[in-house]
Amino acid sequence: MSGTAIQEFPMTSPLPSVLVVEDDDELREGVLVPGLRIAGFDVHGVASAFEMYRELLSNRYRLIVLDVGLPDEDGFLAARRLRETTGAGIVMLTGRGGNSDRVRGFNEGADLYLTKPIAVDVLAGSLRSLSRRLSTPCTRHAPAGAALTGGRPET
Repeated sequence: MSGTAIQEFPMTSPLPSVLVVEDDDELREGVLVPGLRIAGFDVHGVASAFEMYRELLSNRYRLIVLDVGLPDEDGFLAARRLRETTGAGIVMLTGRGGNSDRVRGFNEGADLYLTKPIAVDVLAGSLRSLSRRLSTPCTRHAPAGAALTGGRPET
């Protein structure tokens, strides 16, 4: 983790709730959860997939930060199950940084795939960006060729 100070942002609207699923207690409770709180997130941490599923039965989270190497279930399988049952943004945060792992993460449902170590402010910025994208309704696209004609119909 970087020694960079976490930047606090004034919020005009509250940031969404985040569930951090990380089996390393020191990383989860000593770095990620407090760092994301300082950055303005409503955040809760759990240590296993079982705890995650139990937490999701009683609470809704807009974003889920998910480790791949959980003690009771592979994080890739957990991502697939989450994608099938929730519209939450899924951010995989793992030490597994190979291209095949990244592609598998995206194929299983991750919106973002970040590798450890990571500075908390980078994670917070990634979560903000994903939250904005999830909150923005789809817009209609300009007709083909509009960029070439300055938006005017071709004559």
